[in-house]
Amino acid sequence: MNFTALSPDWQMTALSFLMMLPLWCFMKLVAFRGAPEAKNLAAMLSPYISPAAVRQMLPLSAWPQTVRRFLVAGSVCICACWLYWQLLRNLRPPIILRSYTGAIVVWLASEAASSLLPFLALPAGRLLPLFHGAPPPLANGLADFWGRRWNVWVSEWFRQIIFRPLQNRPVIALFAVFLTSGVLHELIINVPLYIVTGRNFFGLMTLYFLLQAAGILIERQTHNRAARIFLVWLFVFGAVPLMINEGVLRILHLWPE
Repeated sequence: MNFTALSPDWQMTALSFLMMLPLWCFMKLVAFRGAPEAKNLAAMLSPYISPAAVRQMLPLSAWPQTVRRFLVAGSVCICACWLYWQLLRNLRPPIILRSYTGAIVVWLASEAASSLLPFLALPAGRLLPLFHGAPPPLANGLADFWGRRWNVWVSEWFRQIIFRPLQNRPVIALFAVFLTSGVLHELIINVPLYIVTGRNFFGLMTLYFLLQAAGILIERQTHNRAARIFLVWLFVFGAVPLMINEGVLRILHLWPE
């Protein structure tokens, strides 16, 4: 197949996957090195990148709840995609508004897709823990959102590889985690975007994640629950245009030609 014959969106999807796969394998090897779980073939072949997942696997009896979650999230995601395209066709909103509405679709799509990932551990006779933890929109703070509610697979990896070794320097550990996350997103999204379209958005995703670290430091100075929730919406959702850019929308085929 001629790669250049593909549409820009499919080129973006393919390049993003090709960038992600070796990074994912490298992160997994680093996390499992020397761990007892490395001897578990089913665990090593699963997509989870931290040994903590093996200890948190769910029993097979949890499958009905996981399937229901997929059906609900998938149905809502289809409706959200339809509304998203109606908005684009009828109103032609600016890129910032596309980012905000696209962020909702990204969340719903990730909820639906990640509801199927636990079944990849079936050879081990168990189910992987869900990709997202407790419902992200109900987060009561930035630390709660990033630590327990969004992409807990990767947050476990950061906790094991970066945060714990630097726990005596918590501020440095915090910024190291989010800086690494920003760089990884640059590689997976902004590099393919530059290759395919020539558009240079380098640095914006790193800035987004560094803002999250700064927000957590601010959050630590307040014990007011309402203020913590406000910080979630300000830093996580308010700064979304830095994160949900043309590259993300193209990868998910949500970018109008």
